[in-house]
Amino acid sequence: MVEYALPGNVRVTLDGCMHWLVGSSPGNNFYRFWEELGAVQDRRMIYHEEYARVEVMEAKVFILYTDLGRLEQYMKELALRIKMSSQSSSKGHALALALTCQ
Repeated sequence: MVEYALPGNVRVTLDGCMHWLVGSSPGNNFYRFWEELGAVQDRRMIYHEEYARVEVMEAKVFILYTDLGRLEQYMKELALRIKMSSQSSSKGHALALALTCQ
């Protein structure tokens, strides 16, 4: 556990088990804020491609990408698959078919 005392009686505690820190990339607007708090200096950051992967039943998968551009592309592809599968099957099964096509 690491504690930082800042002017104005501000205390920041990091316990080393953080899984997600918004703005930890130097190009992000929040990065300067984290620098001022001493939270990002000399810390190795790991940037994952996926924030979450939800698997339903057997092969049905939904991926929540960390990169917004990649997430948008994935959602458009998924929407197209849903549209195509809903034209050839009942609408209740369209999402399941689209997710199976991963």
